Amino acid sequence: MRKIISITIIVALLSGGLYSSEEQEAKKSKSEKTAITASLIALVDYSSFIEESFTVSPDGNHVAYAVGLDNKQFVVMDGEEGKHYDGVSYIIFSPDGNHMAYPAELDNKQFVVLDGKEGKHYDGVGRPIFSPDGNHVAYPAGLGNKWFEVVDGEEGKHYDAVFPPIFSPDGNHVAYIAVKAKSLSVVIEGRGGNRWFVVVDGEEGKQYDRIYEGKKWVSFDYLSDSLRYVARTGEEIYLVKECIKKIEETE
Repeated sequence: MRKIISITIIVALLSGGLYSSEEQEAKKSKSEKTAITASLIALVDYSSFIEESFTVSPDGNHVAYAVGLDNKQFVVMDGEEGKHYDGVSYIIFSPDGNHMAYPAELDNKQFVVLDGKEGKHYDGVGRPIFSPDGNHVAYPAGLGNKWFEVVDGEEGKHYDAVFPPIFSPDGNHVAYIAVKAKSLSVVIEGRGGNRWFVVVDGEEGKQYDRIYEGKKWVSFDYLSDSLRYVARTGEEIYLVKECIKKIEETE
């Protein structure tokens, strides 16, 4: 039995291994097709580079990152240095790569910088969100103890709390969760008689004891004509579907 095994191994080696010559050529050809290339996209000063901020646009044509220098921070995009602020965060490119936005802070006020232009200053702002087509941008903002959404520079109704906005797949609709609170200390827990509802294109929906926030709980359908979310009233949890009113075009 041992002799038979030895002969089999020798035959395999003499024939070019365990693979035929055709199989070996196929493997060689495949490896040649999967060659890796690397392109230099940025040179940074690591002593001031804020590494976690490094961002590449979805189309791969732009690079941006934050730098901290002399107690100030600023954004560098494609090698061009932006204005210096007390702080910057959340560098975001639009899906088409044509726009860039980020929150900044100066003199205890916060605002969103869009394509290098500062928006209105508030007591606080959240992360900007672009629509899928890149034509719109929205973010939460706060003044005093009230919060609201800013969509394309226009402020929405003020509430006790709002959550990050979402856009429909076609970019024509925006929705977010808002809260009218009796007790601000228990907004997140959904207790204390607070009323939660979804605002779609500025219109408030039905109120619940709690609406579960996050993309996995609140989403538009792929046709952009309805919105689904999960809500709770007492001990009952519902999957809610809201149909979106379409604005008829008039000549």
